Amino acid sequence: MRSVMRALLLAALLAGLAAAADDNPVKRCKNHYILRQLGCIIDEAPSGWSEAAPLRTYHGAHTATLLQDGRVLVAGDTGVAELNAEIYDPATGAWTLTSPMSKDRPHNVAVLLADGRVLVLGGEVAPWTPRNWFNYDGTAEVFDPRANSWKATTSLPKLRAGFTATALPTGEVLVVGGYDDTDNSLATAELYDPATEQWRSAAQMRIARFWHAATSLPDGNVLITGGWYDDMYQEQVMETEIYDWKSGSWIDAGMITGRAGHTATRLDDGRVIVAGGYTSDIHIGGFRLFWTLDTAEMFDPATRSWSPAGSIGTPRFGHLAAPLSTGGALMVQGTESFNQPPAVTYGPVVNAVSFSESSASWADLGVPSIETAATSVTRLNDGTLIFVGGNRAVLYRY
Repeated sequence: MRSVMRALLLAALLAGLAAAADDNPVKRCKNHYILRQLGCIIDEAPSGWSEAAPLRTYHGAHTATLLQDGRVLVAGDTGVAELNAEIYDPATGAWTLTSPMSKDRPHNVAVLLADGRVLVLGGEVAPWTPRNWFNYDGTAEVFDPRANSWKATTSLPKLRAGFTATALPTGEVLVVGGYDDTDNSLATAELYDPATEQWRSAAQMRIARFWHAATSLPDGNVLITGGWYDDMYQEQVMETEIYDWKSGSWIDAGMITGRAGHTATRLDDGRVIVAGGYTSDIHIGGFRLFWTLDTAEMFDPATRSWSPAGSIGTPRFGHLAAPLSTGGALMVQGTESFNQPPAVTYGPVVNAVSFSESSASWADLGVPSIETAATSVTRLNDGTLIFVGGNRAVLYRY
């Protein structure tokens, strides 16, 4: 009898709560004390890979930014001016369009500001052609999620592509490196103040580089790894450096394997794991030899030192990686190169791997049950990873 009464009471509570127009079963079960005590488990999503709701339109080389309220802004590269940004809400699983950006901005750079807005910088403005090889824009705009609107802001002081942008504890945004419209690698850096919408020069990096990675450290400093010195010589950068936001200066952070096309993922314990990518060596017969890397290296900000972090198994570059809330990181996708120029060929990497902090080793997770084919990965507030590419979104729960 008690089991029957329990079932009836649970059904009645669910039915009553369902009347709330702004509610959903997942939120009800998570947030309602009585339902939790009665064993409500409808919020228990299965672990593994699952398809999320499709996006409203196709997004190619976009950016994905986790907003302060837990939603995800996906911006850029749709080819449709009025549909170039939308937001995913994990509570409802639905996508909604924002007001449009002023430009479509493929390959833009986006960063979350301290006040919850999102700064979006640059991006391509025209198709690439031999005569229009530097087809990048220097304008910028800011998205306000409360107003669901975009507003133009001050353009980059120096036109650049292949740069990074990172928020600092001061509220400013640090833009570093890249290459300019004369094909020169840049060591210059700029600081954007959202309060005044003004830019000012910052100290230059020690090494000019582009297509590098910038990772925010627990103390607010910014670690710069990898990239290219110069595309003419096709050399990857070995030197790492840190921007100290308190002194406004750059600090030597040691040497690693020169690499580009890698990932630099900050783990929840504050360390940074740099993995994969490609590197190159001497010229032979007019060609520079290069290899896809299967190595990983760990940076400890407490000691400011590097250590080996095992092999990722299958070499890969251009992959995606994200920290796991249970510790470690997940890596998916990528490309592997075979042979050497002029007979080099490429193939996709399809297996996923995970890194364990405790053992400092990688585990092969096999091929995901649902193909990700993503351009971005974002960790949601509950730890779920969302992969976005094209008009598809794929979730990974663990």
